[in-house]
Amino acid sequence: MHQPWASLLVHGIKRIEGRSWSAGDFHGTLFIHAAAKPPNPEDVAMVEEQYRVLYALDGVEEVSVPKAYPTSCLLGCVDVVCCLSAAEFSRVPNLSASQRAESEADHVFLCQNPRHLILPRGNMGGDHKIWHLPREETRGIDLGLVASQGAVHTDFRKLFEPREEKPQF
Repeated sequence: MHQPWASLLVHGIKRIEGRSWSAGDFHGTLFIHAAAKPPNPEDVAMVEEQYRVLYALDGVEEVSVPKAYPTSCLLGCVDVVCCLSAAEFSRVPNLSASQRAESEADHVFLCQNPRHLILPRGNMGGDHKIWHLPREETRGIDLGLVASQGAVHTDFRKLFEPREEKPQF
């Protein structure tokens, strides 16, 4: 993912990741890799303000954004509850105003339980879309992961209980 969105996701600020392509029934842990291109400072400021405005829709007055946006590295992970089309997403009940406004993409990943690496794993190449992290790259990763607080706790799984499979809307 490009910065600043990659860091915002692993720090729990970004909860819904939009894509133009479907990930099918993908769910589970998704590690987040930051692309090589450094973010433009003006773009970072604009996106950070966008999230402050989004959270204000829910009455959240302060959003603590990451202090840095590293590139070409593994940043952390999130749990993807499910992937939905825009039509399915529009019918999900009980979303907050900020969640509803967070993405207008053709497909969305509902993400929760963000964890960031204390020290991002640098000099790591990535690939487009979802790719498998080689097993040798995962050794010891869990030791460096820290739960991210985000602006508010998000539990998308509650929206779909008691179902275990992808919800049908």
